[in-house]
Amino acid sequence: MANEVPIWGNELKDYINIGTSETPQWIEATNLLSWSFSDDQKTYEPDYIDVAVSPTFVLGNKASIEYEKDAYRENELDAWLVEHEDDTSIPVEVVRVRTWMQAASGTGCSAKMAAFALTPQQLDKNSSGEPVKLKGTLSKTGDWVRGGFDASTLQFSPDESGQTGSTGSTGQTGETGSTGQTGDTGATGQGLEAYSAKAVK
Repeated sequence: MANEVPIWGNELKDYINIGTSETPQWIEATNLLSWSFSDDQKTYEPDYIDVAVSPTFVLGNKASIEYEKDAYRENELDAWLVEHEDDTSIPVEVVRVRTWMQAASGTGCSAKMAAFALTPQQLDKNSSGEPVKLKGTLSKTGDWVRGGFDASTLQFSPDESGQTGSTGSTGQTGETGSTGQTGDTGATGQGLEAYSAKAVK
């Protein structure tokens, strides 16, 4: 008991990959005012007439992140968010890094990574005398993959055990699965590489 100390919020780091899976470009989410993570459960709740209380079956988690951050000049992630202000369901990847834990693989800190669809909101300047606010939503579209993240090289290495998520690789137990159907930007079902190629064109 004497050696117990809290794990502070700033020890749980979040990085966003705005590159591709083959050529990742991991950037830490900084200057955060909020980073609210929720695991909304997808359930099946039958109304059986032959039992007093019907069961509830949990099919999977539809994780999402609501974020708000101050906008900074010369900040790579902020510049990217401003550039994509009018886009929706942008394919990205998010890695959550537990900096107080060594990765099981021995490479960097313990982490887990998943594909998300990011939809920014319009730039917010509602508060006088404060920086512009960047707000938006990240919706999980793939399974969590456990591994290690090396902050010095900005590299994620998956464990041999691999996937840990609950949406299923075909999307049968979640809303989207890993088919990558992310919305209405024209990148639906195409993932990071297709979206990046589209942006270059």
